[in-house]
Amino acid sequence: MILEKGCRIYDSQIQFFGKNNTVKIEHDCVLKNVDIWISDGGIIEVGHNTHFSGKTHIACIEGKKVHIGERCLFSDTITFRTGDSHSILDSDGKRINKAKDIAIGDHVWIGQQVIVLKGSTVGADSIVGTGSLLTGKTYDSNSIIVGIPAKIVKQHVSWDPRTL
Repeated sequence: MILEKGCRIYDSQIQFFGKNNTVKIEHDCVLKNVDIWISDGGIIEVGHNTHFSGKTHIACIEGKKVHIGERCLFSDTITFRTGDSHSILDSDGKRINKAKDIAIGDHVWIGQQVIVLKGSTVGADSIVGTGSLLTGKTYDSNSIIVGIPAKIVKQHVSWDPRTL
């Protein structure tokens, strides 16, 4: 566990399962009511000055990676999952639901009740709308992403945390 200077953590917990897990939270981050589960060589990286404003669950399993960029803002009731926690097998007994990394670029704003599933990548300067379900796709930078399943509805945008 690497926790850099200036971080503030409230009502949060980190649970390590297995060996060789890494959690790095860079300087000046705020975590409020964040629940992290990490297992089997997983890696979680949170870039500097990222703020989690409410209940967030990050499940980083099967040695995968969750990378969250710098200056991100996360609302409330958000879930990140690199895997399904149970195997799904085809008729030959071969597993078909392997875990995958999740990547969130710099300066991404994620609204309430968003679920980010394995294999999802969100480009920098993007906005993910309330109630969206990201299902393992790559979403371009400077986009507004909404829906179930999520899709890009507008491009060439950015956001500012200040009210204008």
